Amino acid sequence: MKQVYFKITACLLAACFIGLAAHSQTVYDTIINRTDSILQAPVTTSSLNSNVASYLTTYQSNGSFSDLDYTRTDIAFPEIAHVENRVMYFAMAYTRAGSNYYNSAGMYDTILTALRFWYQKNPAALNGVDWYYKQVRDPQALGRILCLMRQGTVGVPQSLQDSILDRINNLNPASSYTGSNIQSVAYHYILGAALRQNST
Repeated sequence: MKQVYFKITACLLAACFIGLAAHSQTVYDTIINRTDSILQAPVTTSSLNSNVASYLTTYQSNGSFSDLDYTRTDIAFPEIAHVENRVMYFAMAYTRAGSNYYNSAGMYDTILTALRFWYQKNPAALNGVDWYYKQVRDPQALGRILCLMRQGTVGVPQSLQDSILDRINNLNPASSYTGSNIQSVAYHYILGAALRQNST
């Protein structure tokens, strides 16, 4: 998966350097579409259907998963799987033609409920959780889910998207990091700019 995320970051940075100076909407669409393509490519439809069906067995009506302990604040934070694997797979299945859940109204509602639950959970505010999960992995996963949902018949409501992106934007800026962490943090800011079609 690290190779996949590296490819996404490389493509996003290339698109930004090539076209963001012109503030072209096409560049924003390119970033979103390439993110979708790179995420979808390694996963077969059969595997996607199987994983989603498995995740749904533990999905609860409030948007949580019964096998995840949301009271934990371990430094490793295993609950990141909520968005990093499960809701992301839901979004991939909802937007992939040929999947069992393609443009399914039920899956759409499941995704929104799970996103709203996670937003209320607000992992960035949890004490004890490693900064990398709060400042990098969580916002990256959310940005990718929002990009995936742009490929569906109905995307994430504007109000929910704005709430998620506003919270991400209020995290520490990329300029406060050094080394590879700058790229990691800049990645979700690039996704947010593409989703809002705003280079600033």
